[in-house]
Amino acid sequence: MIKNSLKNFAKNLVLLFIPMGIFYLFIIFAIIGLFSATMESLQNMLGELTELIHLSSEASSASVNQFLAYSLEQLNWNGSLLDVARQILSTDWLPTTAKGFFATLNASTEGFEEQFLAVVTEFKNSLGTIFTVVISILGIGILCANYATRFAVRKSVVKGGIKKFIVAHTVVPLVQSIFLIVAFGLLSVIKLYGILLFFAVLLILSGASLINAWIVHRDKELALSDVLTSKNVFTHLAANLILLLIDGAVVLLLFLFSPVLAILLMIPILIYTLNVADANADSFICSLVAPGAGASEEKKKLPA
Repeated sequence: MIKNSLKNFAKNLVLLFIPMGIFYLFIIFAIIGLFSATMESLQNMLGELTELIHLSSEASSASVNQFLAYSLEQLNWNGSLLDVARQILSTDWLPTTAKGFFATLNASTEGFEEQFLAVVTEFKNSLGTIFTVVISILGIGILCANYATRFAVRKSVVKGGIKKFIVAHTVVPLVQSIFLIVAFGLLSVIKLYGILLFFAVLLILSGASLINAWIVHRDKELALSDVLTSKNVFTHLAANLILLLIDGAVVLLLFLFSPVLAILLMIPILIYTLNVADANADSFICSLVAPGAGASEEKKKLPA
């Protein structure tokens, strides 16, 4: 199984461009949406704050004018405008004046601080919503990339009715993608047990891959107990580990060359590897069936 895994991995390597293209397309959509939505929220916040400051300044014009006059008096106007600019930039005049200005508005305008904080909080909440939508878009991108890659890798093996198509190309890639998204999320939070989580997810995916292949090829009349043995699961797991070690070595080399490129290629490579692993499971199921089928045919040809 391990030798066949490496063979399938190398033979279908050109199909890696499928998850790369789809995932990068969704990344572009996510970046454009993130930039557009963030700028719109920022513009709305600045507009609301500007209106709030304007109305508050008009309501407490005497206090504001008095404070501004005092702040301007702190500057030395005997020199040129360039000297004044240098004085502003080289001292704490600008942040001090800004703090004093808002403190004056807050002291002379009822409810100014509460309204100001409400606008800022609304902006922060909108950023949280935008971030959630962007993560959702990337998650959909992983689903689509996984689906298309699985179909391309397994189309020559998985043929038949609509039930096979649904199981092979829809149900399992959905489960795989959910595991992939959850695993990445947990790995970013649970650092101490990350390795154990990684092996647990990989073991589950290895067993699920064999079960899926058995369901797809049930017409071969092969018992599940003949497929889902500890030896087969751990052999399949070992084959997947070797493929992932190859992935890790490639990503590490890319990281040394360009960290950004390594991050961009990491998920497409993982999606490709998972689907090659499923194709390997198909080949393994077929190899278990072939000898038995052949023996049955020979028995039929023997004289009574």
